[in-house]
Amino acid sequence: MVAHNGAAWLPTVTSFLAEQTRPPDSVVGVDTGSTDGSSVILSDALGSDSVIRASTDTSFGAALQLGFSSLPPQQNEDVIEWLWILHDDSAPDSACLELLLRDSDLHATTAVFGAKTLGWHDRRLLLEVGFSVMGSGRRVTGLERREHDQGQHDDRSDTLAVGSAGMLVRRDVWEALGGFDPALPLFRDDLDFCWRVHRAGHAVRVVPAAIVHHREASFHGRRSTGSRREGGGGPVRQSRMHRADRRSALHVLLAQTPGWRLPFTFVRLALGTMFRALLYVLGKDLGRASDELRALGGVVAHPGQLNASRRRNQGLASSSCVRWLRPRARTRLRHAMETVGGMLASGSRATSEVDEDDFPDDSQPGVVRRTFMRPSVWTALVLLVIAAAVSRSLWWGSGSLFGGGLLPAPEGASDLWATYTQGWHELGPGSTTPAPPSLALLALLSSVLLGKAPLAIDLIFLLAVPAAGFSAFLSGRGVIASIPVRVWLSITYALLPVVTTALGTGRVGTLVAAVLLPPTVRLLARCAGVGVTGTALRPATNRTAWFTAAVLAALVACAPVLWVVAFVFGGVAVAIGHRVRNLLIAVLAPLFLLLPWSFEVILHPSLLLSEPGVPVLDGLPVTPLRVALLQPGGPAQIPWWLFAGLVVAALLALLRHDKVRITLALWCVALVSLVLAVVQTRLYVTLPAIQAPVPTWPGPATLLMGFALVCAAAVAGDGLRERIGGATFGWRQPGALVLTSLAVLTPIAAVGWWFAEPLGPLHRGDPALLPAYVAEESQGPSQTRTLAITRASGGVMTYTVLSGGGLVVGDAETAPPATAWNGMDAIVSALTSGRGGDEVRALAAQGVGYVLVTDARDGDPLIATLDSEPGMRRLSRAPTGALWSIAGTTSLTRVLAPDGSSEPVLNGVVPPGEAGRVLVLAQSADPGWEAVVGDVSLPVTKATEESLMSWAQAFGVGPEGATVDIRFDDAQRQRWLWLELLLVVIVIVLSLPTRTSRDPDADDADLDSFVQTGVGA
Repeated sequence: MVAHNGAAWLPTVTSFLAEQTRPPDSVVGVDTGSTDGSSVILSDALGSDSVIRASTDTSFGAALQLGFSSLPPQQNEDVIEWLWILHDDSAPDSACLELLLRDSDLHATTAVFGAKTLGWHDRRLLLEVGFSVMGSGRRVTGLERREHDQGQHDDRSDTLAVGSAGMLVRRDVWEALGGFDPALPLFRDDLDFCWRVHRAGHAVRVVPAAIVHHREASFHGRRSTGSRREGGGGPVRQSRMHRADRRSALHVLLAQTPGWRLPFTFVRLALGTMFRALLYVLGKDLGRASDELRALGGVVAHPGQLNASRRRNQGLASSSCVRWLRPRARTRLRHAMETVGGMLASGSRATSEVDEDDFPDDSQPGVVRRTFMRPSVWTALVLLVIAAAVSRSLWWGSGSLFGGGLLPAPEGASDLWATYTQGWHELGPGSTTPAPPSLALLALLSSVLLGKAPLAIDLIFLLAVPAAGFSAFLSGRGVIASIPVRVWLSITYALLPVVTTALGTGRVGTLVAAVLLPPTVRLLARCAGVGVTGTALRPATNRTAWFTAAVLAALVACAPVLWVVAFVFGGVAVAIGHRVRNLLIAVLAPLFLLLPWSFEVILHPSLLLSEPGVPVLDGLPVTPLRVALLQPGGPAQIPWWLFAGLVVAALLALLRHDKVRITLALWCVALVSLVLAVVQTRLYVTLPAIQAPVPTWPGPATLLMGFALVCAAAVAGDGLRERIGGATFGWRQPGALVLTSLAVLTPIAAVGWWFAEPLGPLHRGDPALLPAYVAEESQGPSQTRTLAITRASGGVMTYTVLSGGGLVVGDAETAPPATAWNGMDAIVSALTSGRGGDEVRALAAQGVGYVLVTDARDGDPLIATLDSEPGMRRLSRAPTGALWSIAGTTSLTRVLAPDGSSEPVLNGVVPPGEAGRVLVLAQSADPGWEAVVGDVSLPVTKATEESLMSWAQAFGVGPEGATVDIRFDDAQRQRWLWLELLLVVIVIVLSLPTRTSRDPDADDADLDSFVQTGVGA
């Protein structure tokens, strides 16, 4: 028995030792410099002659060697002698030694036996029933965290290793192998020894019937001092037990690795250590991150110790002999996932592994059944069925979703990421408009879906309604106790007119905002301390504020106008002294997370009133009365009275005096949202890419108002039946009946109307505007563009210039400013009017090689006008209209001679010519453009007015021929994006739970004492 400052547990251990049904033949105690009276306790219990006193620096293995060396040598080789190892904090049950020896009689080839290890205070807590080790050095016990013993693991026998507390070892094997490795002073010495026992041709078994109660005092830092030394290092502090354990684990793995594989194993362990350290940093556990790295450094700094340990294995079998006792591949994968989760989540450890042979109790419902029994899940499934049935036309056929505010999705996530990260966008004359952060969210979702951008769009529109209901249901936890009321809350919110209208009109930003809004409101309420009193909502911590900022940033990226509401309420709450710091973090941090788009909003405040996608003007503007009744306007508007019942129910909610504070808070949110929405109905804004003022859609503000009113009605309905049932009959009973009827009928009527009315302009089809050969030519050396003309209502014609097969998601937000189209406006106007002139030559100068008129019909005067235009040749009809080609060779890049003639430049090769030439790029002039010949940059110049390209980027070139590399320098954009990424990572780290070390059998969890002596001391 080895003791070191174990006076708190030694009396219990010695009393249990004295009660063994098969007492040991000899007992030796070794005290390693204890300062708390452990030596005296050992002397009183065992006798002074049976206690050996060693120095403080003596390791556990060296202390065992001192004790065993004091025993008389083995006299009869035909008699097997056994050594039993105990710690000063390991109390064996009375039959422990007897059961271990009985099992040794049955298994002659086994040299090491171990007991089942249970908790010290909690006698049912399973700590260990044998263990194995991962390739990373992590112990695998096959137990769940805080699993209690019910005999479920009593069938275990062969194992890789057993703990040293209660270990029974054959004396001849111990002496032949040299005992524990002196390079492992504190941890993993049992693993190393048992591994060597296997390699020596013996077996290791666990005897579950034999029980030892272990306090694990050293590992959990329960000793009064930590004084044992790491090999070659200084004292092991209690706060750095993790470092000692990790260093020993790495040492054992490297010592047991075959020589030919040692370099590969070391590299793998080094990379794994760095990855674990990174995860600890993300989990804000800098101490353990440092311990991981210093543990690796400790192994590297003492190669002599590792070589000595490897020499101990000479003459033994290969370490692969224990492969069948190591965790399987599936177990290793599950363990890795749980370890990552455990490092990022609260708590000191990830949940332990469940052995693959352990099956759940058949009496308990399975995971699938438990999942679908949850009200939140089946409510979401009901909403999914409703949404899929109503929008069934969107899910049949081939092609992509587009129409209304939604442009077709590109082929992959890389296209979305390119649009978001690039500083220059090939749209019309070109644009430096920064992509909005909503595009990054869509690109991230597409990346998660293995790069399938169309699938990401499909899932958003298919799952938006059920996901909105699911998030509303979860956000009501702790505020609304009644499950039926929360079900009503989630269904009614998910079927608000703004959600169904956004689905039919392709407003992807509003749909994502509908999912994010409920948790954002809940988090902001916690940060402000509003609604916390009287509910189960916990006050916000600093971590909650950072998490709120991240969620609010995602919400604002999809619906920018909602930041205005958050700012207003945050300012009011700060003014009245509500949790100022948390609110400032939550409300202001999104401005930095959305850089550099935030700067664009400062320059163009009208962007706050916009949303991702193409502006949809059908059904706008809308009257303030309809907005007050939750109708945001748009195609196929529902009757104004359909949600009037919900508004009335929310008004009646103010009569619940016991919940008036939270109801008033919700009504304040609703009224501010109403004011904002009404202002939007009367507000026309000029967006950067649109020349004429357009009305703004009050959808996001109406969404917030609807959520606030639904919550107010739900809060009032929570517990209403019990409250009314206990009151005398009066006006309350009829009022409750009216409130309930209005509330229940509203979502039912909404579903019926949604089925009866057309969905909207969103549809599925082939988005290709151009034949395949035209789209292919736009990607070729000439980079040919296409002018697409569309007839709008009122005889107005609209157009766009396509640089590929068509517009895709993200193009509407990154379009060039309206002023960039002034030159093209005049060209298109002259072309379609048939006045004649140099329009065709001007189009060719801008790289336009084709002209497309969409929805062209026979007899259309525009068709005849373009057919008669010199220099244009009618081609076969395109899939969406009539197509003409421009005569001659068109190219995005041309060389203009001083005499006004021009020559196309293909693949950047400029032919030789006269001096004074100008290289013109059919892109708007911008300081970011540069042209390089070799290492020399061409001077920036300006094309002459007569060239029709005075607006374009131009460079001066000499008479000699050269290969020119023309590129746009978007380094500034990249720097901003790297800063944004850094800020996002910082906020995510700050929002992660702080890891805390937990003792599964803590002293304050003491149950009833299992003996009266010393337990719980």
